[in-house]
Amino acid sequence: MEPLQPYLEKGTLTIPSGYIAFEDTCIPDQDPEAATKLLKRHLSDNYKRNQFPDIICTVSQSVADACIAFLEEKGCPEENWPLITVMEGTSSPHWESGKISFSVQRYMQQLNEQVFTMTEDLFTGNIPEITDNLKYFNNVTVVPTYVCGFETQLPPEPAPEETTEATTEPA
Repeated sequence: MEPLQPYLEKGTLTIPSGYIAFEDTCIPDQDPEAATKLLKRHLSDNYKRNQFPDIICTVSQSVADACIAFLEEKGCPEENWPLITVMEGTSSPHWESGKISFSVQRYMQQLNEQVFTMTEDLFTGNIPEITDNLKYFNNVTVVPTYVCGFETQLPPEPAPEETTEATTEPA
């Protein structure tokens, strides 16, 4: 949480529950039922009726899907739908509906820094950097993804002089 401390101090980011320690927010074994229980507790303890968080960061596709099911059950309106992030998730029908906002693919040496950078982009009204718009196809849509690590560079665009075109000139 240290990188988020300036946002917490300014009040740009608030965590009504006060749950900022790993032990308070951890989902054991990425269990969707445990995630739903934590979300229920968090919403009932910290939000008035028909109020919802702005951002929910999840650890897996199954946890994100459980959060979405809970929010739908509670009647979260589209105009108040939270930004939902997922790590390594690309296979949910919620991508096409826009209920999941972005995915971070795990490369542990850069993961924390990239999550912070993407979150900071969102706080400042910028679009998070996407490094892969091709690889993560879930049989419905290509999921815009930031891939941490050596894969983070997109193939270069061919230079104009390298572009080959068919000609009709005689050999």
